[in-house]
Amino acid sequence: MFSPLFRSRASATILLGLILCLPRLVQADTWYVRKVVTSGDGLSWATAFKDLREALAVAQSGDEIWIAQNHYRLSDGFFPGTTDPLPEEYYVDKSLTIRGGFLGTETNLFERPRIDPDLTVLDGDRLGDDGGTPLSNPADNTNGVMRIELEARETVLIEGVLIQGGVSNFDVRGGGVTVFGSSKAQVTMDGCRIAFNDRSTTYEPGSGIQIRNVVFTCRGLSVDSNVGGGLNTTDCHITVASSNFSDNGSSGFNLWSNTGLHRAELTNSDFLNNGERGASLVGYRTTASLCDFEGNQNTGASVGTGPSLNTAPTSATFTDCGFSGNENVGLSCSWASASLAGCHFSNNQTGLYSGNDGEVDLEDCEFSRNSIAGQGGAIFLEADAALTGRNLLIAENGPSFAGGIRVYRQDPNQSVHLHLENTLFHANDKTALFIDGADNPGAMHQVVLVNPVFVGNVNEVNEGGAIRNGGNLTIYQGTFTGNEAVTAGDAISLNTGGAVPPVTRIVQSIFWDNDASGGDPVDAPLTANSVGNLDSQNPRFLQAPDNGDGDWTTFGDNDYGDLRLDQTSPALDAGVVTELPRDITDADGDGIVREFFPFDARNEARVVGGYPDIGAYEVARGEFTPNVPPRSLSPFFPNLWNTDYAGLWSGLLWHDNQQTQPAGSINRMIIRLPRRNRDTTGGLTSFTVFVDGRRLRFRGQFDTDGVFTDVIEFRRGDLAGETAEIELQTGMAGGEHYLKGTLTVFKDTYEILLARSAWHRRLNPTDDAGKYTSLLVPGATWTMADPTGYGAGTASVSTSGRVRLLGFLPDGSRYAWSGLLADSGFVYLWKDLYRRNNRGHVAGRFAFQSQPGTSDFDGFLEWKKPADARDRYFPAGFTLKGIFLGSRFASYRNHRLLLDISEGNPNCTVTIDPSAADDVTTDANWRVRGNVISSEEFGRALRLRGNARNGLVTGLFRDPETGEPIAIRGVVFQKQGTVLGHLAGRQGTEGVFELVPLMMTE
Repeated sequence: MFSPLFRSRASATILLGLILCLPRLVQADTWYVRKVVTSGDGLSWATAFKDLREALAVAQSGDEIWIAQNHYRLSDGFFPGTTDPLPEEYYVDKSLTIRGGFLGTETNLFERPRIDPDLTVLDGDRLGDDGGTPLSNPADNTNGVMRIELEARETVLIEGVLIQGGVSNFDVRGGGVTVFGSSKAQVTMDGCRIAFNDRSTTYEPGSGIQIRNVVFTCRGLSVDSNVGGGLNTTDCHITVASSNFSDNGSSGFNLWSNTGLHRAELTNSDFLNNGERGASLVGYRTTASLCDFEGNQNTGASVGTGPSLNTAPTSATFTDCGFSGNENVGLSCSWASASLAGCHFSNNQTGLYSGNDGEVDLEDCEFSRNSIAGQGGAIFLEADAALTGRNLLIAENGPSFAGGIRVYRQDPNQSVHLHLENTLFHANDKTALFIDGADNPGAMHQVVLVNPVFVGNVNEVNEGGAIRNGGNLTIYQGTFTGNEAVTAGDAISLNTGGAVPPVTRIVQSIFWDNDASGGDPVDAPLTANSVGNLDSQNPRFLQAPDNGDGDWTTFGDNDYGDLRLDQTSPALDAGVVTELPRDITDADGDGIVREFFPFDARNEARVVGGYPDIGAYEVARGEFTPNVPPRSLSPFFPNLWNTDYAGLWSGLLWHDNQQTQPAGSINRMIIRLPRRNRDTTGGLTSFTVFVDGRRLRFRGQFDTDGVFTDVIEFRRGDLAGETAEIELQTGMAGGEHYLKGTLTVFKDTYEILLARSAWHRRLNPTDDAGKYTSLLVPGATWTMADPTGYGAGTASVSTSGRVRLLGFLPDGSRYAWSGLLADSGFVYLWKDLYRRNNRGHVAGRFAFQSQPGTSDFDGFLEWKKPADARDRYFPAGFTLKGIFLGSRFASYRNHRLLLDISEGNPNCTVTIDPSAADDVTTDANWRVRGNVISSEEFGRALRLRGNARNGLVTGLFRDPETGEPIAIRGVVFQKQGTVLGHLAGRQGTEGVFELVPLMMTE
């Protein structure tokens, strides 16, 4: 069936016959790979293979391969002692366990440090000439880095590696990983990363990883920063837990089944900032819980597709998921069905779209502050869609045409069915519910509202503050107050937009104070069977709503009141049971759908004392109903749990209260609004704490006082049996919200301070977006015994506040980090360094603020390397603090990197100052495009290249006396008009590099 390069054990043995003998091969069960000068027999760390491909060629089914931390390239070469070329990929064709992240000294698995996939790199860049994505020189890169082909019942586990630098081939080969096999084969990836892979064509659904037919499981997998799509599957059963699919050029996560029989289970995973969809689910039965679909350029998640593309049935269930900040739609459902519970939609252009026979069921969901220039801020329905919802909040959406829900007429022969129970519509702009009219009676939209509450909805353009109805609308037990329209129908407008007159039946509902324009609450006569409404008397709410400044569309000061009835209300017990709606959705779960709907808008009993109240809320006579404090966005949550606290948070852990000694970080924490009608719970959250070389995972809920606590127990390692306990408390200071608390790990206690990031690329973009270069300037405590020179790097900030750093430090180490820009302008950085013990770090905070002639951001960083006698350089370690500066970067006309550099020769002064030798200063000529440098003194011994895309400067200086090459790394720092960096040599030859235009020195 397959045609791998090394399919038989005999051929592999012949190729390695000079190293191994067959009996020894058969008995081995663990093979070792370490980047050494000469390959051994692979049976120990001391005699390890040099290349993973050697181990894959000899390993038998059931064996393990352990890989030491290092950077492994798929370079051309031969099997040792032969003329047989190494494969062009890492090829796996049998049951194997492949583990990365070892130091190269371990005798058992428990001695391995915590997994960081960035420390064990499998790279398809054969020549090592790429940088970032798109790959700058992809011609030499492999078409796929790893290929896995399995027969039935074969299993593979890949653990703790970064796979990068491959190029995909549409849906045949993934750039990073390709998996093919029997439907009974199983592949698992734990703690891996698939990143920085490219594509060969414009559209690539899986330039990160392609999977077909097998059972696939991943835990802690990151598929990010690939040029095309992240992950693409066809006809697989797939399980995803605690994983991340982000910053890919196309869709982050793409599932496709031709049969509709395959399942996908997604738990506690993120689908963020992808170029198309966060997740595309076609032909699958998918369940997703505690997942976030955020900041994607098209759609957060799409369920289903057109019948011409795939006729397999598609269904999806989402529980406690978030859809926020997506450029187009939070969730799309077409030719499919979707069920959602406890989900939150915010800051999307449209929260939810359904059309083309899409069926959606919603429960305990919230739609807030979604806005689009077109139509349907919260929900957009068309083309024979059907939606049923219970316990929904649709609030503060707009401005748009129908800021709340738009029921749209796409085709004259198609209609929409909408049934909502216990739904609150608060302060939506341009109408809360817009129902298009029809040109023939058979295509009228069918809309039923049970216990709806409309407060403060506004139409500043025309009629219908709460509802514009052109279809067949029935309202049972509604409450309408504070709604406004500029012309007529402050509550409801009967404006058809079609040839068929609308049908509107309103039963036992309250209309009060919907008269900003001085008109009637309903602008046309109702049908004759509208009965029992209270529209001319004060219903005497417990607390009337109040928009504060006179404008419901300025959301921060809105008070939506308590619309339950006072004991003197004329609506109390004024209804009749026979006019109540039927329980067609079986809301109480008793299996009886012909009974009357049993609940009011708070899910309390609807009939108390024999007669129902008019309006959405039921109150018993004589019941004690105290006046309640003002409500927040959601009237069922305390003030704490509103959009001021839901969202993204980041910050640092500190050894001290003065916040001078960083100890760890919470790089990304998300708080979701809890399900409605649960008064005893606060925001849902899950996050990872990085501290003392450990990763601690916490999850749970804040209580209604704004306190979060959680305890985890260590099950192995030096703290086995001990616990880690965290406590966080919400607060506000200087107009900024914060989270503050402590983490106790065994006997150590750390202080925590977190800040919120609420940037949005369209609704709330940050002015600090752009490209930067950075410098780590040595502090006053640095000595000649420490690494000298300027740390150099690049930074980028997106309009949605995502920060990316790439840094090079003077001892030759490097780091890559991504995080959040807080609302205050601060960034909180923590990045673990050094492979041997993972206890080193670069950490601190910096703020974006312009200092003329100096920097565009500034702060401090702590750089720590622990002592380790095994290290060749700086074995004593160090802890250094320096100033962290940033400068905006732009490529000037003709690709000039420095605006003030002339075209003369010489045009700059270069200083090279090794730490253990005299400095050298010479005039030189750096071409205006920044790519070549020469000097009269050094001749060709000095070369420099500048990258016009990001401002990085790399080069080589060859010592005239010793001939030793010394690498140069630096950046163009345009704010100061210089190039600064360091010499990345061994200890004693590292030092300072500086280039200054001559005109600045005159």
